[in-house]
Amino acid sequence: MHKHSPLLFPALILIGIVLGGSLYIFGGSLFEPTTSSSTRAAGFAVLAEGTDALGVSQRAHFRIKSADEYETLWQFMFSGEGPPLPVVDFSEEEVLAVLNGSHSTTGFSVRVVSIEHRSGVRSIVIERTEPGAACAVASQITSPYIVVRVPASTLPIERIEQTIVNPCL
Repeated sequence: MHKHSPLLFPALILIGIVLGGSLYIFGGSLFEPTTSSSTRAAGFAVLAEGTDALGVSQRAHFRIKSADEYETLWQFMFSGEGPPLPVVDFSEEEVLAVLNGSHSTTGFSVRVVSIEHRSGVRSIVIERTEPGAACAVASQITSPYIVVRVPASTLPIERIEQTIVNPCL
């Protein structure tokens, strides 16, 4: 057995505590997941969502880059009877709208799951939910939609759509 200083073991414990505490306090971001240089999340804010865009009968997607286009979209969606138009700074932002078309029952929805920039494309993951055969739904005309604000970009848009059938068991 080697002869060591009686203070070596307590010194190693103290160094471990200091190092661990420092990493805990100052190094948390070192252990957060990162994205590759070719994929980057694009932040977005929901401006409006619901099931009452009754001016819309077909599925549609819009990329809005001006105030005039935005006002036209709002008029199209709500026929002048909708909520107030949310403010957007089109010098720095643009608007993306996903309209799910009209349905004769409740139970349908649409949402934007994520928006990422990858390999020179703005990818938008859209999730559409519809009621399954076991769902109790009301007979009512609905037209789900979501409108989001994103930083302005010149990247082309790629839509990745997912449909989820709610089993309602």
